[in-house]
Amino acid sequence: MTTFKKILLGVTLLIIFFLVYVPHLDYPMPLHIDEWHHIEEGLRLGNYGEYFKFLQAENARRFTGLEIGFHFFLFLVSQFVSLVSIYQFLPALWACLSALVIFYVTYKITDGSFYLGLLSMVFFASIKSNVNITGLWFFTPLTFSIPFIYLFLYFFTEGLSQRKNKYILYSLLIMTFLLPVHSISFLFFAPVLFFILLFNYPYVAKNYKLIFSFLLLPLIGLAFYKFILDLSWAEVPLHAFEQLQFKYGWGVLEVENSFLEIYSLAGYLFAIIGGFCLIYFKQLNKFLLFLIWPLYALLLIYLYRLTGISFLSPYQRNLYYFALGLPVLSAVGFYFSSIGVWHFWEKFISNKKETLSDDKRLIRVSFNFSHWQKEAIKYTATILFGATSIFLTFNNYYHLPADLELYHPITKEDYETLQYLSSLPAGNVMATTFVSTAVYPIARKNPVAQPVFYGNMSDILDFYIKGDCQKKEELIEQLAIKYVISPEPLECNFKVIHSDKKNIIYEATQ
Repeated sequence: MTTFKKILLGVTLLIIFFLVYVPHLDYPMPLHIDEWHHIEEGLRLGNYGEYFKFLQAENARRFTGLEIGFHFFLFLVSQFVSLVSIYQFLPALWACLSALVIFYVTYKITDGSFYLGLLSMVFFASIKSNVNITGLWFFTPLTFSIPFIYLFLYFFTEGLSQRKNKYILYSLLIMTFLLPVHSISFLFFAPVLFFILLFNYPYVAKNYKLIFSFLLLPLIGLAFYKFILDLSWAEVPLHAFEQLQFKYGWGVLEVENSFLEIYSLAGYLFAIIGGFCLIYFKQLNKFLLFLIWPLYALLLIYLYRLTGISFLSPYQRNLYYFALGLPVLSAVGFYFSSIGVWHFWEKFISNKKETLSDDKRLIRVSFNFSHWQKEAIKYTATILFGATSIFLTFNNYYHLPADLELYHPITKEDYETLQYLSSLPAGNVMATTFVSTAVYPIARKNPVAQPVFYGNMSDILDFYIKGDCQKKEELIEQLAIKYVISPEPLECNFKVIHSDKKNIIYEATQ
């Protein structure tokens, strides 16, 4: 790789970092309650017993323990830096790593095409984010899994097509790693892998022992599932079958997302062109994965819209996996479209003639361009085509639907309140809905509830809105509350121990 190409690659990575980091320019904390929750679970791993006690609580949403691999990664990071402080940079850093991986995969399957790899990075970065589907703006198990998804699919397909057993073993190891990190990322692609196996049947039949080793994955997955959820072996099959039917209502927000919420119209058009070009030029062997991946995801999306049930992976995840399968196709489509523009102008300026009428006489005028003029026209046309395409690809990147806009769970003042709370002795905390998400990550105190993940949110509603002082005292006794954080003064017999610009911390009487 030449120095120019290395610089171009580095500049592209810097642009991707900035593109993903922009939502944090005015907010240096996690943007989503999921992120706060994962920080909490990562920090709880510092106390092994506390983590599993937390997962096994009656009011906990227990599937979160199935992402313990991601929480372990966060725990390791927390040993060196403050997770809350560093989290704002993790989405952008991981987006760059994922972009590098997709560059590597594209570069390899195209036999060293640097520019196709670079274009894949660009279209990958154009995949949009919102609070429902999540995406690159947030650091969650889904985004953490992205580079590993591309790698295990690449090694699996290349291992079969190139007859390289070591690649297949690499793929097996990455899939095994993904199981405790984000098992849904493996489950979604299982049918895709099966189809690719069928396409490579002669090699599979000859190396059936190696291929059968992949049967270890579901066995490992079921054992992990049993351990985390504390089930008996007899309970595991039926429980797993029920949990892998993601019915309408599984997500906090259930909306019929537009496909333009996740990818640009220009990106889709280039992906369609790319798919047709690959079929026309008979490149099925090399790009089979990227042709069946989006089609399979579309099938699952429309089955859900018809039936209200998504199998193996949730509808919201299927949308994102669909988008992840498009950047390589879009890159191919853009590449061939650019070549088409180049050749069109080359032919146009080589044969440019015009017929004029003057006093009923036909005069044929030929425009003779010099070599440098022809080159200038071709390059200008190609650059204009590329610039327009990139503009259309990223034009609405930060535009979000009204009901899916970014929100800031806590304010700077809330952060300062929780910092003060961290200096106080241990005790359960009653806090408003969003502040509760950050109580443990910042103050290392247990909130009585947290949106979506555990606890009874009606307790918070009863305490702050419906409850009089008697009701508040009943909840304090019932939930063993030691501290109350309130944005408004409470006219009850609670001792004020701290007050700042926004919040008041009370020590509850019990």
